[in-house]
Parts: sequence; C-alpha cells; structure tokens
Amino acid sequence: MNFFTEVSLALANTSLFGVFFFILGACLASFFNVVVFRYPKMIDNENAEEISAWFEEKNIPIPDKIKEYLTDINLSFPSSHCYQCKTPLKWYHNIPIISYILLRGKCGFCKTPYSIQYPIVELLGGLILLTSYLFFFPKFGLEVFILASLFFMISYLLMLIDMKTMFLPDTLNYSLMWIGIIGAISSVKIMDITLINSLWGVVLGYVILCTFSTVGKKIKGVDVMGGGDLKLIAAIGAFTGISGALFTIFFSPFIGIFTWLYFKISKSEDPQFPYGPALIVSSWIYIFYGKEILKFLNIPI
Repeated sequence: MNFFTEVSLALANTSLFGVFFFILGACLASFFNVVVFRYPKMIDNENAEEISAWFEEKNIPIPDKIKEYLTDINLSFPSSHCYQCKTPLKWYHNIPIISYILLRGKCGFCKTPYSIQYPIVELLGGLILLTSYLFFFPKFGLEVFILASLFFMISYLLMLIDMKTMFLPDTLNYSLMWIGIIGAISSVKIMDITLINSLWGVVLGYVILCTFSTVGKKIKGVDVMGGGDLKLIAAIGAFTGISGALFTIFFSPFIGIFTWLYFKISKSEDPQFPYGPALIVSSWIYIFYGKEILKFLNIPI
C-alpha cells in the first residue's frame, strides 16, 4: 500500500474531513485577506523605490509624496494588527469567521468596525475547498483533488487581488498555467483532456482573447483588457483544454455584467472593472457544468 493509497483511505471519512477542509479553506482565505490588503502597498513600495533610486542617481531630493509610499510592509511583516490603532492582535482575534462574529465586526481594542469582506472571503474560501473535496476526492482520488484544489484556491486569490487592485500578478498566472500543464503531462487532471489539448487550450485561449482585446482597443481607443487577463485565460486553458478555454471566453461576458454592476453600484460612476473574476467564475462553471450546458445548447464537445 503506497502513501497516496493510505492517505486516500484516511480521507474517505467525508463528514470528518469535510469539516477539516472547510476550516483549512477558511484559514487560507484569511491569509488571502492579508495578501489582498498588503499587495497594493507592496507594489507601491517597489515603484516608489525605483523612483527614489532615479532621484538619488540624479541628486534630486526625493519628494515627500514619494516617501509616503516607501514602507517595510510585506506578507509576513508586520504581524497582524489593527490598521486603525496599530495594536497587535491576539491569536484568538484571528480565528476565521468566528472572531468576526464574537467581536461583532470590531477591533477588540479600539472598537473600529472591520469590513464585512473579511468573513465573507473566509466563508467562500471554506466552501470552495469543501466543494473541491466533496466533488473530486470521491470520484477521482487524492491526486486529482489536490490538483483541483490548487486550481480553485489560486484562481480565487487571483480573483480577490484583481477586484482590489485591477491587476493579475504574473507569478500566480504562470504558476497556475504550469501546474495545469504538469498535471496533463502526469495524467493527473481535473478534465478529461490530453496534453496536446491542454497546450492548445493555452495557445488558443491566449490568441483569441488577445484578438478580442486588440479589436476592442481599435474600436474604443483604450485598452479594454489587461495583459494579466490574457495570461489568465492561458492558465485556464491548461486545465480545461480547448473547449474549456472557448467556453470561458464566450460565457465570461455574462458573468462580467454582474462584476460591472457591483463596481457601478459601489462607485456610483461609470467604472473600470476587472475582467479576471468573470473569466475565473466562468471556468468554474465549465468544470462543474460545462459539458451539460454545451449538450443542452447542442454544441459538440
């Protein structure tokens, strides 16, 4: 009996491990909250350092406005603290979902209200990993469950970052794409596709969306899609193949309407809105229901 077989037998208790993976997903999403909050500051710091270096090279005093963006913040430093009173949080202030409820959505020290975003992101993270476990583990085994979980959680993080910053990090996009390709090479995959299909999903997804982006820019005179979106669809194609990439591209505008409405309501003006969430949600729909939708529409798979 090999390692994966032993672990698979242990994980067969769906009641116990369903709770475990919900908690694990909520904990990961709690970390995602930190990433989403700090990532823009880290990007601002990197840009400010480059600008400051240029000013120093030219012997020009660094403007105070630039200095405001120079920080030491990263994903591990400083430790979790209230962003209003700066007091470090106790460990029991960081329990996903539960701490927010017990503290009534406020800082345990200064009573500053926290955004409802925090428990919602954690709840969704728990539900995503729980769904991955219940859907993929019983049917396809441990390896496919791990691969699916990587896809869903990384794409979920990409969605959150894009909604906050209008930016999709290359590191996450490329990591997602290579995980999908490696999965296809090793025959561990969440969709029934070959390696060739996976590679064509990468290429066609990128080329088609790039074409739409180019045409849209010609018509509107401005960029209608970022480079991160093109890399994201390539990553999705690596996991879902040609059919998944095409489905995601042509279904995503319907999801994009809801993203636009969210930003329209929250900003009360004609907003720019991220397209990454629409691509990601569309790919999720394809993974769970894509074949049924295509059959219903009488579209050959």
